Order: sequence, then C-alpha cells, then structure tokens
Amino acid sequence: VETFLGNCTRAKNTRNGDKGVQIFLDSEVKKTLEKLKLAGLDYPVRYLLNAAVKTFLEANSERVREQLSNL
Repeated sequence: VETFLGNCTRAKNTRNGDKGVQIFLDSEVKKTLEKLKLAGLDYPVRYLLNAAVKTFLEANSERVREQLSNL
C-alpha cells in the first residue's frame, strides 16, 4: 500500500502539464478507483490508476523484463 500511495504522490507532483493518454477502463475498475477516492485518497482517478499500474510493473519487474527481452 505504501508503494502505491508513494506512486500516487509522485504522479501528482511530477505531472508537469502532461495530460497522458486516453484509455478504456472496465466499469468495475473505475468504480473501485472512485470508491478509493471517496474513501479518503485525495488523488484524481487518473493518478490512482497510474500508481496501480506502476506498482504492478515494479512488483513484477523480473517477469516484465523477461517478456520485454522477447522484442
């Protein structure tokens, strides 16, 4: 959880005007992110999603590197 929250804060603090890209979110994922926000996480949904993906990639970095080595 602390890595996730740290990633949220870094995303919020380093945005630098980057609007990112538009993506499709499953409605259940979006609802969960919105509930987290309503439960007290003071971050926009896009930062919560960015942090979730980044946390996943960091936690699985070895497998990600293996997959990327196939390029």
